[in-house]
Amino acid sequence: MGKKILKLGLLLIVIGVPLFVFQFSSAVKVIYLFSGEPSFMAEKKATHVSLLLSANMKNITVYLKDFWKRPHFLEHKIDNHFFGLNVAPSNSADGDEHIIKNLLDMGVQSVRVDFGYGSDKQHIERFLNKCIENKIDILLHLVQPKEEAIRMHEKDVQDRWRNFLEYVIPKFSPHIKNYEIGSTPNRKKWSGYTVPDYIEALKIASDVAKKYRVNIFAPNIQDFEPFWQIAIFEAMKDDDMRIQGSTDNLFVDRAIQPESYDEYVIGRGLKNLAKMDLINKSRFLDLISERYGIKTFICSFTHWNLDVPSTFHNSSDERKADAEEYADYLVRYYVLSAAGGYIDRVYWGHYASYKEGILDDGYNPTKEEEEAPEVHHKYIYKGDPRTFKTRPAYQAYKTMTGYLKNSRFNKNLSDIYHLSSPSKGEVFLFEFERNNQKIYAGWTLNNYSEKINIFDRNKCLAAGRDGEPVNLKEDGIILNKSPIYIVCN
Repeated sequence: MGKKILKLGLLLIVIGVPLFVFQFSSAVKVIYLFSGEPSFMAEKKATHVSLLLSANMKNITVYLKDFWKRPHFLEHKIDNHFFGLNVAPSNSADGDEHIIKNLLDMGVQSVRVDFGYGSDKQHIERFLNKCIENKIDILLHLVQPKEEAIRMHEKDVQDRWRNFLEYVIPKFSPHIKNYEIGSTPNRKKWSGYTVPDYIEALKIASDVAKKYRVNIFAPNIQDFEPFWQIAIFEAMKDDDMRIQGSTDNLFVDRAIQPESYDEYVIGRGLKNLAKMDLINKSRFLDLISERYGIKTFICSFTHWNLDVPSTFHNSSDERKADAEEYADYLVRYYVLSAAGGYIDRVYWGHYASYKEGILDDGYNPTKEEEEAPEVHHKYIYKGDPRTFKTRPAYQAYKTMTGYLKNSRFNKNLSDIYHLSSPSKGEVFLFEFERNNQKIYAGWTLNNYSEKINIFDRNKCLAAGRDGEPVNLKEDGIILNKSPIYIVCN
């Protein structure tokens, strides 16, 4: 009897959910029609809402079960292109040369470059060819203008998008194999996309990619909003679309520090229950990607806003960082991501930007002048890159790649040695390995300091965040909020 009731209940759910979604979608369409929307727009918006609703209802077990799991630290090889950077061309060959000289000096393994309808073909193509010449791996981010993205239901707009892809992809496909499609479909005010619009753009891109045997990366979701990934991946599955990489602009600045739990995910009262920090967010997004057969998950863009004078910021005051904090957070973000193993690549943004960059390009636009946030696109650097000011993050990035690129992650020593204490503070210490050397990266949170005495000073050397020598004393080494490296033979 019990089994019959269970089967009947499941049957009612299977029948009831689609009926509810259909009725809900119809109601939404009526609401949009009454608000004065044209019929086609009301239909598209209703489809957008129903896709978000039905896809996430279908995957409710992901939220009930997998969301609450905790990440595990397992041994793994760090991806050969893990240390990435968002970068743009300059308006001169000399400027490009200087940028590439710095990229090589910093140890950058891959660059992400925006190419859109608004790009100057002369400059972007010269820069891409220079990167190819220097054997720098490229993720080419293909961007539609907002005014086009919002009209993807129109045949002429679809044709322009296809023609753009048919120009760019075959031109660079012999050397560039990875293409990210569109920007921030969950931020309509930036990109113009609804889910149906984005799926249409992705469908066309997938057709062109198959023709030239290149890889498609998508959907470039902004922040940690997994219900958007699920909606888009479900729609892709329904259309029998396949992509090779899942992408998210995984910002964690709203939690202030990369290690902190994000109260914006399910509320301040539950943040310690969900424990959604950087590693746990990346675990969950990687899990969703794997469910849809997508093996590669990357962070396309992330940074902290710098606390610099400006008429406006895309971030609240408490989320801004000074130049030293920015450098600390950059290293800690990369090390946590490398240790977690859920993100295959991290593309920091931007190489140069007044408010957000590793270098300061000196360009401080007003809100009216800024066409879109740089996370959406940045087609060219204004000014001469040879005059950009270097911030502390430059040397921090260079030091980090010098120690950690092409390494293996071994273990989380913070857990093994129980280094953190609720009564004192949190300690982070991770072990990597490369060329028969053990490399440790460690730090604490806030103003807490901790002396660690687990290293043999006769076999180990220590260096600060920027590569400066640190004295490894007989009674141990002091960790603080700025990362330290210890290398042992």
